Amino acid sequence: MKVTRRFVFVALFVFVGVLLLASSVWGWEAVYTETSVVSGNVVERVLLLTEEGAVRSLGEGTLASWTPEGEIVFVRDGEIHIANKDGRIRSLGIVGSFPTVSRNYMTFNLQRGNRTFTSVVPRVGGELTLLAFGAGYPAISPDERFVVFHDGATGLVVSPIEGGGVQFLVRGEAPMFLPDGRLVFVDDFAQVPEVRIFDLETLVSTLLVSNGYPLSVTENSLVVYAAISRKEVRAVRSDGTMDRRLEGAPRNGTFRIFGAVEDSRAVEPRGKVATTWANLKR
Repeated sequence: MKVTRRFVFVALFVFVGVLLLASSVWGWEAVYTETSVVSGNVVERVLLLTEEGAVRSLGEGTLASWTPEGEIVFVRDGEIHIANKDGRIRSLGIVGSFPTVSRNYMTFNLQRGNRTFTSVVPRVGGELTLLAFGAGYPAISPDERFVVFHDGATGLVVSPIEGGGVQFLVRGEAPMFLPDGRLVFVDDFAQVPEVRIFDLETLVSTLLVSNGYPLSVTENSLVVYAAISRKEVRAVRSDGTMDRRLEGAPRNGTFRIFGAVEDSRAVEPRGKVATTWANLKR
């Protein structure tokens, strides 16, 4: 039941129509996955939304996110790949899903038989460490000491990045770290999904927005989320202020932002973006 709810919320925001964007400079870039049906087959493509508002395809793939250097990591044919913004793509030769990359490490989900393990490997090469059973995107702390991930059952757990056991943190999923080390996540056990912030020092969870699903965290500590009832993408400061519709954002449940989103960009749109919710997959 829990896995079903998670993917229902993500599927609600999967973009399968045409995103129409006027030429404008957003000041940030985003990468996301577009799902379509071609001749009865489901096809997923990785798309790059540039600062100028142009959309470029990087070809087939899914589960895309960013490296700290601004490269794009994604999964194609079961293997993890890295793409430059100019379109050059290379396979890392690693079979896995939900890759997350920090300065020195990469975490991902690795299938072993009928079990899925959250795993970590140094980017320069080295020994693979299986942390524990896991599901969904792992999140690496800004100081690269810890990995937070969903345990596949009750909620979020934390492990030292070198392994050694896990500790339960809080019920929820979709973990993302703010630059100051606090954790953004969604509590979907509530009556409506709640985007919350968890302090790993005090172990206190506070509500950020209700009826939403976190999509991305920017380098200037804005939380970008899908406002489910409003059917729009919004950005809010981590203290809950300046909650605005995000101008230029693809309305998609898989997108990740690279760079900072200035408050002046997180405003109600002024006719620069045209999208249609009638084309969303229900």
